[in-house]
Amino acid sequence: MLYCGNCGSQLPDGCQFCPACGTQTNASSPVSDSSASPGDTDRLPVYDPIFSLQQQGSASASGALPAVAAFFVVLALTAILSMAVLAGTGFFDASPGDSAVAESDEEASIPDNEDGEEEEDAEVDPDAELTAGKDLLERGEATGDRALTSKAFDAFSRAADAGSIEANYYLGYCYYYGVGVARSYDKAYEHALVSANDGDARAQALIGRCLYDGTGVAQDREECYSWAVKSAGQGNPEGMYLLGNCYKRGYVVGVDYDLMLYWYERSAAAGDDNGMVNLGVCYDEAIGVTRDLAYAIELYQQAADMGNSYAQLYLAQYYYGGTGVPKDVDKARSYAEKAANNERDPRASGEARSFLSEHGL
Repeated sequence: MLYCGNCGSQLPDGCQFCPACGTQTNASSPVSDSSASPGDTDRLPVYDPIFSLQQQGSASASGALPAVAAFFVVLALTAILSMAVLAGTGFFDASPGDSAVAESDEEASIPDNEDGEEEEDAEVDPDAELTAGKDLLERGEATGDRALTSKAFDAFSRAADAGSIEANYYLGYCYYYGVGVARSYDKAYEHALVSANDGDARAQALIGRCLYDGTGVAQDREECYSWAVKSAGQGNPEGMYLLGNCYKRGYVVGVDYDLMLYWYERSAAAGDDNGMVNLGVCYDEAIGVTRDLAYAIELYQQAADMGNSYAQLYLAQYYYGGTGVPKDVDKARSYAEKAANNERDPRASGEARSFLSEHGL
């Protein structure tokens, strides 16, 4: 019985090619097998892979074997590589239909931003928001554009939430005067105190004013004096006029008209409208100085042009009565209406409305 020397398959008698691998048989040159039993001399060598590989370089192995073997080797390698690539993409981790679920989940994870709103978790630059708020506030107050002042308030709020201490002063300012937001003395005091404790002279003056009038906090003139000293000591004109008030009334310190005038004059010279009005009252009523009505009216006029509602009311009274100026009812009405519509100081606004009603203007 014969066997194929290439693949070891049994060969039918008289065949010239192995039916399993196609190798041409070599029955004319059998090789003896030491392991064969006596009398088994017509058997081809038992299949030996090493021997087979050694014979592939010979002319007898140049037939169909290399091509067939190479085909199967390439096929196996291709299958292995394909499975490795698919495994890397996670193909085998997903079951049929998972891709559709994944797409659905991805769509669900996209935030709904159809209204153009900013992402809530977007990082905010407090300095940029503060700068933008200042610009919006300046333009809004100059033009009376409420939309701009409202945007300014929003910018200050974002800046404060992002950690800006200075932005709290502006929030206090907006709440105190009702700029870009409904007036709230409580919130004005709360926000201004944050900046005041950090050394902001403007905030210290605002805190002093709240304490002086008892707006947003219990009235405390002694505490007001303490904040006014801090603010004025840094050169803030509002702190200066508050300190002048303390010397005028004798709060904490004794009445001292010289120091009163000193601080009022410094405040007015620095361009503060409240300093001008208070200094005007001193010359109007001869408090610590000889009366000078003309100078008082001049100071009132400067403050009124800056939007000070009490200065506007005083001018309305003087023009109506012809005190220090020619009597002019139309000018009296005009100044009174400006004061009545001036929302920065509700008390002066209320007094102006009463003046208009009392005189039928």
